[in-house]
Amino acid sequence: MRILNSFALFALFVFASCDILQQEEPIVEKNSTTDTKPAPPPLPEPKPEPEPEREPKPEPEPEPEPEPEASKPQIPSFSKELLAAVKNWNNVSKAVFPLKSVKVMQDLTFKAYSSSGQLMGSAPVSAGKEVVAVALRGRNLTVSPSIGSRMTASIHIDQTDFKQGVAYLFELRKVERARYEKDLKAKTLARQNSPPPSKTASSREKLKVSKPKTSADNSLFMDLPIPGDYGHGKFCICGDCRKKRLAQTGSLK
Repeated sequence: MRILNSFALFALFVFASCDILQQEEPIVEKNSTTDTKPAPPPLPEPKPEPEPEREPKPEPEPEPEPEPEASKPQIPSFSKELLAAVKNWNNVSKAVFPLKSVKVMQDLTFKAYSSSGQLMGSAPVSAGKEVVAVALRGRNLTVSPSIGSRMTASIHIDQTDFKQGVAYLFELRKVERARYEKDLKAKTLARQNSPPPSKTASSREKLKVSKPKTSADNSLFMDLPIPGDYGHGKFCICGDCRKKRLAQTGSLK
């Protein structure tokens, strides 16, 4: 009897265990199904925002070229060299005359005489007018209203700007002589660096640089433009005034 009861309990236990396994099996399957679901795709990484475009730096404006400095007036002075050349105004070179544009500081009367010394005519000239200096005798300057005129007058040299005019010619001639010597040196140097001339070259071709045509005395004053105010005064010899004088008169600088 006990054996039967034990067998019945064992069968009941096995039946209950199978029933429990049947009830738990779908749960396991459900869990396994849930666990095998594919993971959701990863979210795309946010794209970095583009950097704002940098505005190009403006190119610096070119600095304006400085304006050339205006030349300063250069008024000739009575240098020791000049005073030695004119023997302290006692022996002015004849090459200076006739000198135009000489201003008189007092009223004058021009007179014309015949060969016999008879007065033929006269003409007054007021102070401040410009005349032509034709000769210097001592300290008295002989002047005329124009070149070639037979009418003349005499005036003390210090009552005119004759001395300033001579100083102007003297300093301007020094500029010309310095330019001549510079050109001469440049031509001599170029000749030394050039290949030797052929044997057939004439002597004239070998000596292209000529000496000044005037004598040492006359070269101080001759072939120069008359004074004139080109911005810095009547007797200015600065570079600007020389250029303007050249353009106006066509004379040497």
